[in-house]
Amino acid sequence: MYGMSPHTLYYTLMDFGVNLEDDELQKKYGAYSGQDLARTIYKRYFDSYKGVKDLIEKQKEFAREHEYVESIIGRKIWIPEINSSSRKYRGYGERLSTNGAVQSSASDVIMQAQVNLENSTELKNLGVDQLLQVHDKLLCCV
Repeated sequence: MYGMSPHTLYYTLMDFGVNLEDDELQKKYGAYSGQDLARTIYKRYFDSYKGVKDLIEKQKEFAREHEYVESIIGRKIWIPEINSSSRKYRGYGERLSTNGAVQSSASDVIMQAQVNLENSTELKNLGVDQLLQVHDKLLCCV
């Protein structure tokens, strides 16, 4: 949700089979259209998770000033598009300012887990070996 607008959320949910044009669903949430329902869901999400909106705004501000954001361990993700005069490129930079930091931090965490697993005498004694890493998962075998 942190990289979407209510408009994008509408089409994403519709693509995943959630019929926001359903009259009963709209009535349940006090919406008058599918787009209005998407706005309601969007608003409720950010009302429930207030820290997310703050994080997004802080990331955008930092990126505008420095043209990069940092991962949890300080790796820099360069975003020169953030200050583009083109709305399209600037929007991309704004989305990347949050997503880049979040995804890079997730990568930092999984890489550290791999190092810890590889250096664990206890796991080596049990015969545990790393087999595969997919996104945020480590697959090991014995």
